Amino acid sequence: MLNAVKPNKAGKQLVYAAVICAVALVACNKPYKKMKDMPGGMEYKIIGGDGKKAAYGNYLEIAVTQTYGDSVLSDAGETPTSVAWLDSTQLQKGYLEVFKTLHIGDSVVFRQAVDSLMKLGANLPPFMKKGKYVYSKLKVKNIFTTREQADSCTAAQMTLQKTKDSVFAQAQILKDNKVIEEYLAKNKITAVKAKQGTYVQILSEGAGATADTGLVALVNYTGRLLNDTKAFDSNTDTAFQHPEPYPVVMSQPEVIAAWADGLKLLKKGSKAKFFVPSSLGYGKRGNGEKIPANANLMFDIEVVDLVPQQQFMAQMQQKQMQMQAMQKAMQDAQQSQGGAQPQNK
Repeated sequence: MLNAVKPNKAGKQLVYAAVICAVALVACNKPYKKMKDMPGGMEYKIIGGDGKKAAYGNYLEIAVTQTYGDSVLSDAGETPTSVAWLDSTQLQKGYLEVFKTLHIGDSVVFRQAVDSLMKLGANLPPFMKKGKYVYSKLKVKNIFTTREQADSCTAAQMTLQKTKDSVFAQAQILKDNKVIEEYLAKNKITAVKAKQGTYVQILSEGAGATADTGLVALVNYTGRLLNDTKAFDSNTDTAFQHPEPYPVVMSQPEVIAAWADGLKLLKKGSKAKFFVPSSLGYGKRGNGEKIPANANLMFDIEVVDLVPQQQFMAQMQQKQMQMQAMQKAMQDAQQSQGGAQPQNK
């Protein structure tokens, strides 16, 4: 039930405070019961509604809010509802026994101690401490009797979420562009805007063809948050311990969208700075503790080489064969030494 994501509080304190207070009031007014057939000391309480009661085989549309201390991990107002099928093949016995007692309008609050989650081996973020609880409040919005009704609900929620995401994304793009353009103007930086929206300051032109489909760009880079001098990653700083040029296969670039966008303007030997709107970086999820949600980024980029993709793949295959041959030689040597018998003197 845990969505272990570090919360982003910017601009949401009032909404989150209301959510936290609601969950906290619920948590104080009634005692918790221990869940049967569930590991890790899961506890729950039900706050009653007065709607239709669920039955085995029904589908429950539920809205979920998850909190830890004064932090909201997920907010029912921002995420789509989900559908739970009351079937023993789909739900653990403990959850099934609780869910089939619910009515439309009911809420069930689950809590689990951080200590217990640690013992179960859960991958928890560092801000969660022993002695604290994680709360999940599930509110029953509707009950369906057929799979068709449940699927229709899920489809509608996905459409609604896509619309919300699109509206949010457009607003965020406008906000990001304004921040970056103000930064460029303040620092008297001239940059061109690549096709998808990456701002590219070309420091050194390079020579030959630009990086495009059919080529692999070997890239040196250092990444920072906009307005920050501290790097969050680099392959030119030995402190990050991966000093090799990073290969970007331009036909299928497995990098953030801004790299794929900006590299198309560069040639072999080019040096540039990429100014990255969050939508072309790590978006509203961010990336770990170093890159928060909706962060605008800046990259120092050098295209060390541009290699035809077929040639690059052949080189990688050759290196892999050489590594395998070396590993086999080492294994053979170890076996030979292990099998050698000491001579009698």
